[in-house]
Amino acid sequence: MDDYKTWRNFFVSENRSPDIIKEVFTTGAGGYVVKSDAGTELLPAVGAVLQGKRFVSRSLVDYDLEDSLADGSENGHDVENKQ
Repeated sequence: MDDYKTWRNFFVSENRSPDIIKEVFTTGAGGYVVKSDAGTELLPAVGAVLQGKRFVSRSLVDYDLEDSLADGSENGHDVENKQ
């Protein structure tokens, strides 16, 4: 059952609390999509997380999540593809 270590996950929530979002990333989540953004961001989020990248909804761009995304990820897209 060691396969769980390779699982990739992300959260879909309407919660916009910076503290909650930061906690999500400290648990090892690969992404955070705000429910109201899911129509346009869910598939890109899944793709980014499956590639081992982090994803955060664009509507959270003004949140101070820099410490939580220390691996270079950016809000609403992954760094390599600039989507």
